[in-house]
Amino acid sequence: MKQDEISRADSAYARYMANRSALFRQRIIAAIDGDSSWQLVLQASCAEYHVLPADVLHGGRSYPIQKARATCMKRLRAKGHTLEQIGKWMNRGHDTVSRTVSGRRRKGGEV
Repeated sequence: MKQDEISRADSAYARYMANRSALFRQRIIAAIDGDSSWQLVLQASCAEYHVLPADVLHGGRSYPIQKARATCMKRLRAKGHTLEQIGKWMNRGHDTVSRTVSGRRRKGGEV
């Protein structure tokens, strides 16, 4: 195959995977609208930021993991779960969940 054909095939595959990933995220997000299961909310948040649930639950500090964790906590709180429940599920204290959901920062400008 020529280089041009290879690059066209690569870009077509990339578009296919991007569309497939977007459809998968839409299905998960649609599924959680009618269900309050925290695992589905976690999966939807992880799919949105392309991270693994294990990384979100076990303290990864990279930006996408932090965003997925915060999104998950906010969605669970919006569904009416208590701070203590969310903290138990996410392996965090209720004070951490409260700070994350409210958007407050620690003293000294740390997140």
